[in-house]
Amino acid sequence: MKYLKAYALIFLGCINSSSLLAADGKMQLLNNHQLELHNISKPQQKTVNALKPWQNLSGSSFAQWAQHSQAVASAGLYFTSRHNSQTPQLFFQRKPNAQAETVSQFDDPIRSVVSNGQGLLAITRDRGGNEDSQIWLYGAEKKQFSQLTSQARNTDLLFSNQQLYFTSNLRDKKFNDIRRINLSTQAGKKAKESELIFRAPDNYLWRAVDVSTDGKQMLLSHYISSVESEIWLLNIQNGQYRRLLPSKKSSDISSSSEQRSFPIGFSEDGQSAWLVSDAGQDFLRFYRLDLKTGKRFEQGPQLDWDIENVSLSADKKLAAIVVNQNGYSRLYLMDLLTSNFQELPLAEQGRIAGTKWGRFGSGIAFSGDNQQLAFSLISDRTPSRVISLKVAPLALKAKQSEYWTQPNLGQLSGADMIVPQLISYPSFDGRKIPALVFSPIAEKNTEKQKLPVIIYIHGGPESQTRPGFRSSFQMWAKSLNAVVITPNVRGSRGYGKRWLALDNDLKREDSVKDIGALLDWIEQQPNLDASRVAVYGGSYGGYMVLASAVRYSDRLKAAVDVVGISNFVTFLQNTRGYRRDLRRVEYGDERNSKMRAFLQSISPLNQVEKIKIPMLVVQGKNDPRVPESESQQLVDRLNANGQVVWYMLARNEGHGFRRKENRQVYQQVAIEFFQRYLIN
Repeated sequence: MKYLKAYALIFLGCINSSSLLAADGKMQLLNNHQLELHNISKPQQKTVNALKPWQNLSGSSFAQWAQHSQAVASAGLYFTSRHNSQTPQLFFQRKPNAQAETVSQFDDPIRSVVSNGQGLLAITRDRGGNEDSQIWLYGAEKKQFSQLTSQARNTDLLFSNQQLYFTSNLRDKKFNDIRRINLSTQAGKKAKESELIFRAPDNYLWRAVDVSTDGKQMLLSHYISSVESEIWLLNIQNGQYRRLLPSKKSSDISSSSEQRSFPIGFSEDGQSAWLVSDAGQDFLRFYRLDLKTGKRFEQGPQLDWDIENVSLSADKKLAAIVVNQNGYSRLYLMDLLTSNFQELPLAEQGRIAGTKWGRFGSGIAFSGDNQQLAFSLISDRTPSRVISLKVAPLALKAKQSEYWTQPNLGQLSGADMIVPQLISYPSFDGRKIPALVFSPIAEKNTEKQKLPVIIYIHGGPESQTRPGFRSSFQMWAKSLNAVVITPNVRGSRGYGKRWLALDNDLKREDSVKDIGALLDWIEQQPNLDASRVAVYGGSYGGYMVLASAVRYSDRLKAAVDVVGISNFVTFLQNTRGYRRDLRRVEYGDERNSKMRAFLQSISPLNQVEKIKIPMLVVQGKNDPRVPESESQQLVDRLNANGQVVWYMLARNEGHGFRRKENRQVYQQVAIEFFQRYLIN
């Protein structure tokens, strides 16, 4: 605690605002000429030193058990971490708290890992954040990587015996087909030829989820939007497919209704499928679907919160079910043969990390002998740690949990970290907006002065800011003595289907009004300084930042836009083809004249003259989602209007910064930006 107090006092006095901006406004290059700083001076050494304790923190994320085939005991596990590397890499560990072994040392981050349960891993990685992921195979015996693909975009890997299935846009960049590589016939070949087994009939996202025991059928997930997804059954042998949910007689791809349904896997006997759906209700729940009759049977916990993840054991006898309750995770173990279930106690309150929305089964897995369940847990005070629970069906004891890894906190202590307070505030239409508040430790505010506020707005738009350690929030609160508020505005997930759809199409700016309502709430708080408020957000959150700057410039001091959308029409025209239709469902179709006019009317770029506050804009040059042009056109207009704008462009990044060296400079610049335009 003494260290943190001293650090905060030193930092608050270390910024010399007169030296922050380059006098000539020219571009500077850092990090081997990969990071461009426009109208920004290189961060001061005092800032670098002051933030160093926060910027060297690292956690670990569970990837896979080393072996998880039936009746095979654990032989260790794999996890990813940024420890001692620029980007997240793969590590192996034989037992809890043992010395970790480095598996990968690539320049770019590991994006996904799957295992066949018998010592073979498949991983994906891209180059420079372009998200054109390629597949690499790793053999635990020889400890060598071999490249399987070299072109297109390849994601969502699935092992089934000697077959590796994956989603790919190799045939056409706009379509997400399912392809297969037969590993048994590719031995010794440098070029791994893939076979097209499912030709996508539309531009939405298709992915293989599970293959039946006999290898004849496959469960497909068809993701259309945040409020609409379907389950299909593919006959691998003849290529025919039919929709399971929503249940319809026709297989017409254009005939659908809004519900979220996600396949989990086949049952033990192959006669049923396990799935998660909100059909006929507001929240996602767990079901068994009879493949012959089409009847659904609800299983497991029935709570008014979304199920966010389900993982089946290799023998299909057990299920681990994760529920998102107001942002915190609740974990259940279910016997699939008896339908009995019970809640499993977590070692500490937090959230189970690694879950990828719509990709059930990621980030959590049973060992092959069904005796252990592994996942990553993020608490309010520490970065993610890999944990395992020794599970016997419906007979778990809390003391049987073990941490495999410990986070690197350096000079900091978890006991000194801020635990957020969960609040809600009223919006313009009477709805309550949930939010997390990170307040500096009360002792630091000895004079009871009003504190500045940083509003963090998540992206997605259907993401959710959840409890759990975030180094940036802790850093802002402690180094700037600022309060960080993270609203989950309408359109956020985690609160049911109806809440998720409240910002769609013509209701887009209702979520911006939720930020205005938060500004009203801040004015009413005796400890918050409504005259010193900044907004920060990335991706769709970047749009929200820009829209807030347009609408509320007279109530804000500064704004940080990270890879944000500045114009919806140009965004939809320039985002990658395989994403375009997915985004049109969410934001509206710019090819429709009325919708185009609406999108132009709400786009911040077309109202940029209303932005009267300093802006920090951050962008990755290789971003396939929100292209560089969205930030560049905004910066050009702000400069033309004589507005203060700092611009940071990373040539080796995509949708956000993944490289440690770039993240560090970006965080240092953000702190100096806030210090100059918010704090002072």
